[in-house]
Amino acid sequence: MSGDKEKVIIDTDCGVDDAQAIVIALSKQFSDTIDVIGITCCSGNVFVDQVTINVLKVLTVLGRLDIPVYKGTEKPLIPVDFDATHIHGEDGLGNVKDIPEPDPSMMQSESAVNFLTRISQEKPGNITLLAIGPLTNIALACKLQPNFGKCFKKLVIMGGNYQGIGNTALCAEFNFHFDPEAALVVLSEFTCPIIMITLEFSRNYLMPQIFLNECYGQDTACSNLLKKITTNSRQLHTDGKYGLPTDVNVHDELAAAVLVNPSIIISSEHVFATVELQGKYTRGQMVIDWRNVLKKRKNVCIIKEIDFESYKSIFRKALL
Repeated sequence: MSGDKEKVIIDTDCGVDDAQAIVIALSKQFSDTIDVIGITCCSGNVFVDQVTINVLKVLTVLGRLDIPVYKGTEKPLIPVDFDATHIHGEDGLGNVKDIPEPDPSMMQSESAVNFLTRISQEKPGNITLLAIGPLTNIALACKLQPNFGKCFKKLVIMGGNYQGIGNTALCAEFNFHFDPEAALVVLSEFTCPIIMITLEFSRNYLMPQIFLNECYGQDTACSNLLKKITTNSRQLHTDGKYGLPTDVNVHDELAAAVLVNPSIIISSEHVFATVELQGKYTRGQMVIDWRNVLKKRKNVCIIKEIDFESYKSIFRKALL
């Protein structure tokens, strides 16, 4: 029964890993337990207009255009001049030419932020947010609706780092570095459990290229799509570009898997986390009070270990 399912909203800057996370969240293996009621889009990997197109492309292949898609904000709270097209391609999905363009009229006329604030009041305490892009939409909703951060069952975030080893920034993870102010707002104002997949965690789990080839070779509509859109990014790994390992980093996909099947979590730690805004080199880095020096509410749960074999099984089945 749909009333018994966990209601989920995905907030995304849909690049290659976001697309795979959406596939996991909508996988038939979790159709009895997960109900994605909307997807909100933000700028990040690519500009938000392209993000909405990318989400509609994925939903078209999955046969899930029943899920409403909402366009969000075009810029972070403080505008920046970078993106992740060097990884995801100029269109965010690997510059693949033979994917049919979706009908843009399928996008909702209501804005993402308005949808988020409205639904928070209509279904308080009943919705889980999966945030796999910069947190701009969610932060703006916090500011527009005073009790917004108190209205959700759970928030799962792919973002943040705490060891000072960044990816697109010297010391920060991309999603937090793209909009540090938004990340700070969200970590400060949400009172529900915040489950975090950090950059350090995702770097511990690499998908072997051989395994991915097996998954993408299943010859389904979904596996064929993901095989196409990941071709360029997987080649970057093979070539060792940008310091990437030979096997493939997993980011947003892990956040989706933890949401749909929390039983894969082996260990985690509750801590207080905030975000550095002023540092010349550390802007956007997440700061953890590991020793509880500040005596503040432990606002996040950092995932430290999962059953990776179970994750691989989830991923494989999601492509069928």
